[in-house]
Amino acid sequence: SKGALAILPIPLAAVGISLGIGTFLFEHFNLFHLVGGYLSLCISVDYALFAWESWRRRRRIPYSVVLSMLTTAGVFAIMGMSAIPAVRALGITVSLVVLASAVLVLTAWPRVIRFSGQPS
Repeated sequence: SKGALAILPIPLAAVGISLGIGTFLFEHFNLFHLVGGYLSLCISVDYALFAWESWRRRRRIPYSVVLSMLTTAGVFAIMGMSAIPAVRALGITVSLVVLASAVLVLTAWPRVIRFSGQPS
């Protein structure tokens, strides 16, 4: 459906941007980055669905969703400070993707909607 295709660019862009930045700045790419990318893609799709549904109903994204984005990113950022490399890789990846998804949902969403057209 058109709605499903409209929500995909933001989560995919968030994962791509975050995996690129994370592996460039912090660590070498490993399996836990891949697992974190998949997990955070699923989380980002949820945020994009909330944004899509809010737009469809002509309402703002609820503050509870924005707060959820920030607390999720915060908890995974704390995991990113772990001394265990696997936990650190997972935490850094998920926190970067969730932050990127939050920024994209809150700022780039109108452009994505204009490009995709009206929802059915």
